[in-house]
Amino acid sequence: MNLMSIFQFYCFSWLLFCGRSETLQGNVTRIISSENHLPLCVDNLLEQQKCDYPKLGKCFSDIRLSSSKIYQQNSCKLLQYNSKHVVLCLDAINNEKCYRNDCKIKKQKTYRNFSNKLHFVFMGDSRIRQQFFNFLKLIPDYDMKTKPNPMPDFIHEDVDFISDILGIRVSFYWRPLITNNLTDTLRLWVSPNETTRPFMIVLSMELHHMLKNNGGGYQLYLNKLKELSSILGQFGNISQIIWLHQYPTIDPKHNEIYSEKIYRYNEDIRQILKIYSGIRIWDSSNRFAVEYIRGCAVYSQRESLGDFSLQYMTCRDFIHTGYTALSFATQLLYNDFCNKKLYNNIRSST
Repeated sequence: MNLMSIFQFYCFSWLLFCGRSETLQGNVTRIISSENHLPLCVDNLLEQQKCDYPKLGKCFSDIRLSSSKIYQQNSCKLLQYNSKHVVLCLDAINNEKCYRNDCKIKKQKTYRNFSNKLHFVFMGDSRIRQQFFNFLKLIPDYDMKTKPNPMPDFIHEDVDFISDILGIRVSFYWRPLITNNLTDTLRLWVSPNETTRPFMIVLSMELHHMLKNNGGGYQLYLNKLKELSSILGQFGNISQIIWLHQYPTIDPKHNEIYSEKIYRYNEDIRQILKIYSGIRIWDSSNRFAVEYIRGCAVYSQRESLGDFSLQYMTCRDFIHTGYTALSFATQLLYNDFCNKKLYNNIRSST
């Protein structure tokens, strides 16, 4: 059994135990209970503490439990997103945005306007860059343009992927530290007359602050985050802001970055950000990282490679979580912001 097989066994054990998984036409994985089809999950899937899991919570809690009528009543299913699902979701969000802005008739022309594109932003270090590329993997390349072009092998700069056909822009902003460059960008987006405000921001910058050559001051980092949090809170009132809970690392312990230290940072970050209701902390994917680490301990060989994963192909990379774990995390992200849009479309067409 290889690493991917071990990881998938553990992940599907806790994610899907409340029903069996069947792969149907269209490469859709549906979670089906022993008797009836479960409803689609349309609640908050990213925050482990809020987890509007009683519904999904029965699937995310004790993997030793088997399905029963009690758990069936309080469970819901996740979609296995592929490119077709993603296109339907993006179209639904763009159409909703278009109706709000009275651009239905001029939709094609509007989509070509750079400032009117549906904008997804990932801000942070190389771990956020991983999430960025995994997010892109499910978006079909009809007419995708990249900036810069060609794409460098190691990206310590800002990156844009733009599609006129889909009317989207997906950006990565290299912001490994909390600096004026970061706060100035965010302040621009919260200004009242801003027309290029992103639909969603996923961000996290933590590990680089642990390094001595960047100051390595724990209290200094918390002070910077407190200043940043008020801006994030403002953005959360008008759009979606998601702070990624940093994943544990593969030990042996690094002298500056290691799991226990990351946990301490994560807990204090939560205390700072929790006062802002509009900021969501994405920590429900940590279990994927934990199972990846367990898989590496059991079978420390190369993972199966995927696009954009060449830098993270072995368990010897102690900082970056493996491709398989991140793919599961990306599925949760798409389920979180797309399911309600698809569910509403299904209801309105019946």
